[in-house]
Amino acid sequence: MGNIPANQGNHFNIPDAAEFPWGCQEKLKGRMLGEFLGSTVGGWGFNQIQSDGYGYWTEGIPPEWIPITPAQAHAISSNQLVTIPFFNKSPGELFSTNSTTAQNFAQQHYYDLLARAIPARTYGIGANPIGNDIPGFTLSTDMQSLQTGWTTSRNGDTRWLHSDCQDMAYIFTHQLFERFVNLGELK
Repeated sequence: MGNIPANQGNHFNIPDAAEFPWGCQEKLKGRMLGEFLGSTVGGWGFNQIQSDGYGYWTEGIPPEWIPITPAQAHAISSNQLVTIPFFNKSPGELFSTNSTTAQNFAQQHYYDLLARAIPARTYGIGANPIGNDIPGFTLSTDMQSLQTGWTTSRNGDTRWLHSDCQDMAYIFTHQLFERFVNLGELK
């Protein structure tokens, strides 16, 4: 699964695709817009095995999958759908006829299934402006002033990165948490 580089523009005429590529990819799971947007994991996507009879591949470059018409799809019998599914069965273990195999696979891969198979209903929280509603803590707060030293594993890079407040050792971030406690009047 890929991502549209933000500097490539909006080639798909999808609102915000160039500005929020990961958010668009997340919301477009199951819409089958190629390898760059969406996901075919978890049953999303058409069964594209030509011999199964649900469409055909064109001879062009690149080849294009042409599915059967909605009227033809509506005419497929339930018995045929049980033996030759219309939608993609990916990953195969999740769609095993052995319920124990499917359940074990889901339990062992639940993070991956959440990330790849279940579409988001909204963009991530980082896509929404938070304004300056928190007294004493604004977007212009100098986060580096709230750190005590920094890990040496970043070769001198002292910037705050995504999730540092949770991933960095408390010894480096305690001032940030003390600020949260004071601003939230949590003492």
